[in-house]
Amino acid sequence: MNLNIKNEVSILGLFIITLFLVSPAIFAYPINGDVIQTNNSTITAGITPDSWMYFLDVALGKINLALTFDPTQKAKKGLNLARERLMEVKKMIKENKLNDAKTAQKQYLNALSIVQSSVKEIKKSNSTQEMKDQIEIEKDLIEHKAEVEQVKSDLNVRMNVEGNVTQKQQA
Repeated sequence: MNLNIKNEVSILGLFIITLFLVSPAIFAYPINGDVIQTNNSTITAGITPDSWMYFLDVALGKINLALTFDPTQKAKKGLNLARERLMEVKKMIKENKLNDAKTAQKQYLNALSIVQSSVKEIKKSNSTQEMKDQIEIEKDLIEHKAEVEQVKSDLNVRMNVEGNVTQKQQA
């Protein structure tokens, strides 16, 4: 390998590692008061699709999941990522940025599909542990369903009470 190529690869690797180290501080910054509170964390919209940095947020989320090999941990991380994307959808709709809301919705559905496939992969040598993991994730998914319903309810109230959404946007 050429020395210049090795240097470029090293610099790129260092850049990626640096992003991993700084990303929690950057991406965990609360944008507004809309949060999902779980037992382990508080989840906000973070960087939204209307930001030029959104592609980086999505990429780091995907890399983080790809580097998580334990299916239980991957399901948990994926669910938190889905929750963040749900908050992004909500924020974009509140700001009448419907194309950006669609982008966040697509990323939300991608994260949920990772959760679903990870749940299927949970196979521990100890069947008791497998059952505990599945029960814990299923409980989290039930809570998430309630979160989705709350977002839907909030948006329906906004459409009906505030009335600043056109018929086309409502559809």
